[in-house]
Amino acid sequence: MTIGGGAERLSVLGSRLGRLPVPRAGLHPALWAVALFGFGPLSFILQVAYAESLFLVLVFASLWMMLSKRYLLMIPFAVMAAFTRPGVLALSLALAIMLVLHWRERDRFAWSEPWAIVAAGLIIAATGFGCGCRGDHAALVHWLPLSRDFQSPSREF
Repeated sequence: MTIGGGAERLSVLGSRLGRLPVPRAGLHPALWAVALFGFGPLSFILQVAYAESLFLVLVFASLWMMLSKRYLLMIPFAVMAAFTRPGVLALSLALAIMLVLHWRERDRFAWSEPWAIVAAGLIIAATGFGCGCRGDHAALVHWLPLSRDFQSPSREF
């Protein structure tokens, strides 16, 4: 499989994740959000086999898991996103804000839910700091089977 074929599959997966805002915002605002995101000034980056499109798909999948209250399933997506781009720390911040808002509003948690939020947030933050300090953000792009034909100009694999 070439990098172009992998990029097409990634683009299709990203379009499936465009349904993420529908339960919160409704169908019409969600369609506008996806249209503005897809036709924005920098949307051409999403059509090229760069790490940005992979990062966005992984972050959107992680956010989908967070909105579905599957906090431990966020971890694999967020860890892979940490290896592609620096910016995954925003997910741990989102988990912390969500936990504080739930406690402030006195929402009822299942007994394991706060622990899952804290564990996921700490693992995501540790991975984000670890990858960010090393400067090895694009390491995952070279591990994926869709990019085995691609050689980075700065590294020899």
